Amino acid sequence: MSYLKTIQILETASKEAEEKVSRIFKIPVSEIFYRTRSKKYSQARFAIWYILNEIYKIDVYSIGQKYGFHHTTVIHGIKRAKELGIDKELVEQAVDNTRNNLGTTSEYPKLH
Repeated sequence: MSYLKTIQILETASKEAEEKVSRIFKIPVSEIFYRTRSKKYSQARFAIWYILNEIYKIDVYSIGQKYGFHHTTVIHGIKRAKELGIDKELVEQAVDNTRNNLGTTSEYPKLH
């Protein structure tokens, strides 16, 4: 995948993921990436990173760069999201919305 396509997907997918996670966790998007270790905020961040990495296949370096976190922090967050058991149905809804906005359905894998 080209770098420009990755950036386009990252921007579109991150906006969708942020909005969806914001509604689920009842946290304003502007507050999700506060520099805090509070469980409420960190779990929301982890959910966004999980969606971007596991669903959209965006690499941890790009995710970290976008949000201003070291890639190892992103890796840890993704592992924690898996441990927390992110609801795959909610993730799928976020993915479907983004697929529709990008005008494609075949480029991204569906969860089973």
